[in-house]
This record gives sequence, structure tokens and C-alpha cells, in this order.
Amino acid sequence: MPGLRYTTDAFPHHVNTLTLTLTLDRAARRRGRCAEFCGQRHHTMDFWIKAVPPRAYDCWAHGGTAAV
Repeated sequence: MPGLRYTTDAFPHHVNTLTLTLTLDRAARRRGRCAEFCGQRHHTMDFWIKAVPPRAYDCWAHGGTAAV
């Protein structure tokens, strides 16, 4: 996600999971995009970032489900 200034490598047929600890001003679901041209399928390399309230995060972190 360009605004976060963070990148990670992606590989075909592999799911990456990344956890960032940030403070955001509201809950949201935002799309990120591949930050560099990486080949023929570059245009399909989108991902989602889900920002949730602290209570929902705590529930998720302790094995529950978080609803936003």
C-alpha cells in the first residue's frame, strides 16, 4: 500500500500474510497494489488491508472472530 511505504515480495500460488501495527483514524478496507512491474500478471496483484477497531482486533488476536 503506497501510503504505508511498505513492500513485500509475492510469489505465484503462494498466499502472503503480513501484520502491521498501525494507528489509523477509522475502520476501513482498502486495496493495495503491486509497487513494481513484476511480469506478465502484474496487473492482477492487488491485495486488501483491513483496519479494525481495537476491540475487534483484540478479539481476533485471541482466537475469536472480528466483525467490522
